[in-house]
Amino acid sequence: MSDPTRTEGHRRYRELLGSYVLGRLEAAEAAELERHLDGCEACRTEEAELRAVAGLMPAPDAADWSLPPDLEDRVVAAVFSEQRAEGTPRRDPGRFGLRNRFVMGLGAAAAVLVAAVGLAIFLSTGQEGQPGLGEAEPIAFSEAPRGVSTDAAVVAHTWGTEVDLEVEGLRPGGVYTVLIERDDGGQVSAGTFVAVEAQPVECRLNGAVLRQDARAVSVTDAQGNEVLRSELKPRPDLASSYTASRR
Repeated sequence: MSDPTRTEGHRRYRELLGSYVLGRLEAAEAAELERHLDGCEACRTEEAELRAVAGLMPAPDAADWSLPPDLEDRVVAAVFSEQRAEGTPRRDPGRFGLRNRFVMGLGAAAAVLVAAVGLAIFLSTGQEGQPGLGEAEPIAFSEAPRGVSTDAAVVAHTWGTEVDLEVEGLRPGGVYTVLIERDDGGQVSAGTFVAVEAQPVECRLNGAVLRQDARAVSVTDAQGNEVLRSELKPRPDLASSYTASRR
């Protein structure tokens, strides 16, 4: 049986947890994540841990913030305190012992949480107010066909670009493809959908193009004719975000 925590959708929700605990998600995205949390014990556990670690960190809106130099010790001390409260035997708290535990399990999880929250703060503050990784960036389609209405956004991820699209008014039964155009002129399909009559189609599609390398999103019909097109704003600011996420 496949592990549900390894699916693409689950990975996306985990990416949003850092921004969620910092109150940086839009209401709709936060509500979606909360619905996921209702049915996912693993993410609920990680959310609780992230909130605990976030409480040890500086305010995310600080103009010039940095991680407290004793953050690692404070996280581990909190872990030991929780263990003692639960009656778990305390092991050697020496510096070597603590670092060994970081490598071997419990402390390692805390270290990952510290990095996750720190990265979320870095990304959620953004540069010049731009959305960071995992945050919706609204886009608009120019010259939509008569009677066609859209509401769309792209979301930058470490593995590519997500296209969130709601569209109404396309030919019922028609098959449409969402394409992400790269800076070099190449195109990558993010997926397809079928238009229906008298109601909007909502879809969340993903393409293997980093947001910083994407210059346009288009929708084509079954014959390859371009029906909708949105020119994307250049996002060179995301380059540092991708670099930080790999550290």
